[in-house]
Amino acid sequence: MAKMLFTISKGMQDALMVARAFHFAKVAKEKGHDVTIFLLEDGVYWAQFGMTDDFITTTREKMKDMVDYLSNNGVTFYVCKACVDKRLLDPDEFITGCELKAAPEYVDLMVENTSNFVI
Repeated sequence: MAKMLFTISKGMQDALMVARAFHFAKVAKEKGHDVTIFLLEDGVYWAQFGMTDDFITTTREKMKDMVDYLSNNGVTFYVCKACVDKRLLDPDEFITGCELKAAPEYVDLMVENTSNFVI
């Protein structure tokens, strides 16, 4: 079993790329890998309730279904604290399983994981 870190820094303008990252994370989890997601920069918006509800990929997958699967199957969503603070977001409005983390902790995650996928 591999330890895989998926870093998502893109927001709504790159929703298809974000959906692909969530899709690969879901597939990795289904295959039994240890998956962690780190949201930073505009990627922190995806932590908010409802942000994934209406997005459907060109191959007809629903982003909400992917995120729900990850959240319901023990995948932790780390969210950059500085990015959240800069955007004046309220962590109380984040999906289940989100934890705020700082840059030193992100670096630790990159070192601990055998695979890093960054968008």
